Amino acid sequence: MQVSTKPIPKLTVLFLIALLVFQLILLALTTKQNGKLTQQPGTPLSVRLKWVNQSQFAGLDVAKAKGLYEDDGLDVTLLEIKQDASFAPDEVASGGVNFGIVSIGDFIKAMDRGLPVKALGVTFQNTPVVILSKKSNPVRSAGDLAGKKVGVSLSDPDSTKILFQTLLRRSGVTESKMTYVPIGFLRPTNVSTGVVDVTTMFRTDAYVLGGSANEYILLYPENFGVSLYDDVLITSDAFLASHRDVVKKFVSDTRKGWEYSFQHPEEAVSIVASVANSQYKDPAFLRYILDQDKSLIVPNGGDPIGNMTYFRWKQAFDAFYFSGVASKNLRPETFYINETDL
Repeated sequence: MQVSTKPIPKLTVLFLIALLVFQLILLALTTKQNGKLTQQPGTPLSVRLKWVNQSQFAGLDVAKAKGLYEDDGLDVTLLEIKQDASFAPDEVASGGVNFGIVSIGDFIKAMDRGLPVKALGVTFQNTPVVILSKKSNPVRSAGDLAGKKVGVSLSDPDSTKILFQTLLRRSGVTESKMTYVPIGFLRPTNVSTGVVDVTTMFRTDAYVLGGSANEYILLYPENFGVSLYDDVLITSDAFLASHRDVVKKFVSDTRKGWEYSFQHPEEAVSIVASVANSQYKDPAFLRYILDQDKSLIVPNGGDPIGNMTYFRWKQAFDAFYFSGVASKNLRPETFYINETDL
């Protein structure tokens, strides 16, 4: 068969080039959506939140809305706490979800049980709760706890007890002089109605006190030398081993989401309001939560958001061990990993 060596007409060459360019433009236009090129379907990731969605999780909401996760090929779904408030570390360890945000009490109990999960960061560098009592029946120091009914959360009683036990131990007051009373959610109404004399509540719930705030006394644990991490981000050892790069991207993007939230609080509140649980649709309340949480989230000394130290974890593990909640005197160095080490 004889192959033609006749030159291809110049117009034909130009036509073929133009056709190729047209096809490339058409491909770009068909993948463009809302002013942004769509990504290929990302790696699906699920995150079990510690509570319903609101500004407590602004960093994740913002990272999702601003496309930080998407740009790294991550398709992140945020799941609110289960109605039965089941033990989230079990769900993470079994692979039911990829990540969880859990209380420090639940995390340490998981370590004590030998669950194969690891801490990747903490939202709060200091405990986000305060001790609440009425001025008419005040608790101004550990000594005032004697003879008092102390409300502890049904969903996480150990974290509440640890706070009081650590305060008592540092003040030389015996725990036997007070009575623990299991209550539902930690709400100011438990104190105002006399169900208990004193309890803990999230600092941000001070917003709901409104004009009655001057009827209460708030004790800040850090003023008594009690400082514990909280809202611990965890994943399973198996998922970390098999998807280390994905874990690193998720942790990094979440940190960036928090940084953006504090740099652009009005936009962050708008984003959170669009996805928040129906209990948290008041933009003023969402802004209050974000502003109050900032001082607890941003570490001192210039460390990145989420950073953890051996010393702080050792303090926490010791507190749970000496209070009898943890059965083993655990060494925390194998239970956490910072973003910089991923």
